[in-house]
Amino acid sequence: MEPIQDDFDKNEFQVTVVARQSGRELRPYQTEIGEELLFLHHGLRKPEEIFNYEHAQNRLETWILRMAGWFLMFLGYNCLSTLLDIISKKKIISP
Repeated sequence: MEPIQDDFDKNEFQVTVVARQSGRELRPYQTEIGEELLFLHHGLRKPEEIFNYEHAQNRLETWILRMAGWFLMFLGYNCLSTLLDIISKKKIISP
């Protein structure tokens, strides 16, 4: 990983990039299992810092999706049980 330095309004800033360099371009890095990696972080960081941060973000996203899925299943179960309760208490009038 090489830091890229550029001038922006005559102020220097540094970023850390995780990517594959192809000529003068930076492209996503293709892993052995087919995943693409392309990260851009402000400042100079060690590779371990970047991958630990990204791993933590993935764990957080996974748990948020799990909680949202659980909540949707809970709502669906409540709606279904209310509907079944209404149907079971309804009296059928025979002619």
